[in-house]
Amino acid sequence: MSLDALNALEERIDKAVGTITQLKKAKDQLEGENAQLKGQLEALNKKIKSMEDKGGDLKSLQDENRQLKGSQEELKDKLENIIGKLEKLQQ
Repeated sequence: MSLDALNALEERIDKAVGTITQLKKAKDQLEGENAQLKGQLEALNKKIKSMEDKGGDLKSLQDENRQLKGSQEELKDKLENIIGKLEKLQQ
């Protein structure tokens, strides 16, 4: 093998080593970004779960509110009925 061939081979090897080094750096950077994104995704999933739970709580409260309003109307009707009977008695 001639000296020129060895120099060309060495140059190609140096290029390959440079490329491999760049690829390793890019891989490390992407792994870091991936870990960060996984953390963000986990936080968002927890937030969504919390909001869904609160939404369920809100629905329960709304249902309870409707029931209370219904009971309130029933009591109002009963009181009006009693007041009407009392007014008839006073006449």
